[in-house]
Amino acid sequence: MAYCKKQIWEETYRGIYPDTKIDQYQMEEQMAKRRAYLKQEEVFLYGVFEWQELIAYVSYGKARVPFDHDEYELGLLNIRKAYQKQGLGKRLFLFACERLWQKTDHFFVSCNRYNENARKFYEHVGGVCMQVDEWQQDRSKVQVKYHFEKNAVSKIECTPLTFK
Repeated sequence: MAYCKKQIWEETYRGIYPDTKIDQYQMEEQMAKRRAYLKQEEVFLYGVFEWQELIAYVSYGKARVPFDHDEYELGLLNIRKAYQKQGLGKRLFLFACERLWQKTDHFFVSCNRYNENARKFYEHVGGVCMQVDEWQQDRSKVQVKYHFEKNAVSKIECTPLTFK
């Protein structure tokens, strides 16, 4: 997963994050962070593979840091650039929503303020922008918080995603 994240940073965040942050990506450090993240209670991660290569992943569950009145979050939704705009993001999003709805009627997503494609996606699938962290000087840390309600997201249609 850390390797896939590195590829996604190269493809998506070059020009948004400082080049030094991408160039000095520490694989071991990122692997340790992912392991720690997954050890949290009620956090789930699913990956999509093509020919044994991880091309996308989604995580969801109890929020590390709750936002406003949302205790659950869609924590990660990352897709390699070559696989974007083909419905995979929508399918992964709905897959996570179906599981989150078993715990709550609302959740939040944080995404980078400067990742326009992600912001358009979350708005398209029913997210309501609740906060923009404009005060950060490091563009890799500026976040936008989107709030999702169960009745708003259920209008999305696509082929369901199944995992083995």
